[in-house]
Amino acid sequence: DIFFLISNDANHYGNDFNNSPYGTNKEAHSIATSNDLRIIYENLNGDINAEKLKQLTTEIWPDTESKKPIPIWCGRYPVVFGLMTIEKIAKYFSGKLIEGSLFKYSDTFTEKVLPIKNTSMGLTAVFSYEHWCGWFTMGMYLK
Repeated sequence: DIFFLISNDANHYGNDFNNSPYGTNKEAHSIATSNDLRIIYENLNGDINAEKLKQLTTEIWPDTESKKPIPIWCGRYPVVFGLMTIEKIAKYFSGKLIEGSLFKYSDTFTEKVLPIKNTSMGLTAVFSYEHWCGWFTMGMYLK
């Protein structure tokens, strides 16, 4: 058995990140999180193949010629490289494709402060309409 773990956040949104193309209010939060979910469902859910991974790059990698707002996904380059690697290894060893399944999507604004107390870490998961981060958990399986 082979197990891969890739860590990747979704959008880092708000003025603190110089990334607030929809504004900094409830509606903007809804638009930005819906966009994260759309990107996940269209590019990471279901069959993972080269075409989907290429499309993912157009969604989360900056294009200097385009004026389209690009979400700031932490790990946006390694997640594509990691999935390309997994796809190739799965094909090589099993001849099978991989498919993705979203378990959960949320963000630091929705979840608020993490319940971690009595540590020296201070406030965890800073959140406001000016500063929040989306995150998701997925499983990738042999099809």
